[in-house]
Amino acid sequence: MAKAVVSITACPDYAPGALKERIASAAEIAGIDLASLRGLRVALKPNLLTSAKAARGVVTDPEFFRAAAELVLDFGGRCVVVESPSIQSLESVMRRTGYLDIARRLGIDLADEGEVASVRYDGAARYRSVEVMKRLLEVDAVVNLPKCKTHGLTYFTGAVKNLFGLMPGKRKAGMHLKAPGARDFSEFLLDFYATLLKGLPNRPRFIHLMDAIVAMEGEGPGPSGTPKQLGAVIAGADALAVDLAAVRTAGLDENKVLTITLGYRSGLGIGAPGDLSIVGDFVPGAGGALRPARSSILDRGVRWPAALRTLKNLLVEKPEPVEGPCTLCYRCREICPAGAISESAGSAKVPRYDYGACIRCFCCTEVCPEAAIRKKRGALQWILNR
Repeated sequence: MAKAVVSITACPDYAPGALKERIASAAEIAGIDLASLRGLRVALKPNLLTSAKAARGVVTDPEFFRAAAELVLDFGGRCVVVESPSIQSLESVMRRTGYLDIARRLGIDLADEGEVASVRYDGAARYRSVEVMKRLLEVDAVVNLPKCKTHGLTYFTGAVKNLFGLMPGKRKAGMHLKAPGARDFSEFLLDFYATLLKGLPNRPRFIHLMDAIVAMEGEGPGPSGTPKQLGAVIAGADALAVDLAAVRTAGLDENKVLTITLGYRSGLGIGAPGDLSIVGDFVPGAGGALRPARSSILDRGVRWPAALRTLKNLLVEKPEPVEGPCTLCYRCREICPAGAISESAGSAKVPRYDYGACIRCFCCTEVCPEAAIRKKRGALQWILNR
């Protein structure tokens, strides 16, 4: 497997002019020729998980999006935003995050989330048929704009997982039901990435520009996580290599990122840690280390037999809504792939959870706009941790 070059460029904030220069520089020293986008139809894929304010570190910062979009336009590319938030419409999330005004001022179109295409790739290991937003089949290149974040299920979310947003809306939640565990879900993400790289009839090229200026630590990737200044722009053409560089930049354990460790033998990018070459002016450790999400020794999302559900609830953390912050918007119920959440009952001011049905995917924590769902440890979980 060929070595991959990834650049990590220091960038202290989102000041527009300097940010654009830093992203351009990061792309150049990573060997990415933005001039090659001239005349091409380019899909911009930010992380727009939900309508959170930029300062919370949930979404790719709108100024980062603006700078990347302007660069593509400056070099003669024609842009369209191809993204599908988990619950809300793309236009709604873009309006609430400040993206929509930027897109309109720059003349950037939005893909229609209702137009879906089924794609089959027999080279995938297990998940050979997937659905994607149809507009993806009409572009020549994809500029992936992930946010550097910790993740409650997959430990880390970056370039590979951000592409999951190309699957339409609530279909993503359904995949958590099909692949509930961290390993199963990571294997699916790699198959999905394989389909995007090798199975699309238009075979677009991919460029990855990661927003690691303000990253997220703790109970990410949604509003329950905590923003943290990291101060870097990460760029490369190999998503696996970009994620490995980001994990090292963030001081996380690369061996816990299954999309990386399983990805080495997937043929989708670098084949070993030594295949990564990092360039750029970012000083390792300059931003400090990100605190990962709290984890259990057991794989989250395991399909537990009915007879062991009580044991599961004692040994594994669970999502628990909190009265006060909860506004009963029920986005948690909308996203739950297992149908484990129902309306509040009696005097309770939070949704009801069926923890026997809950698969511990923590999708509910990702989309809760008030960060009103905490992770509660099982009563006997201390035994496993010990």
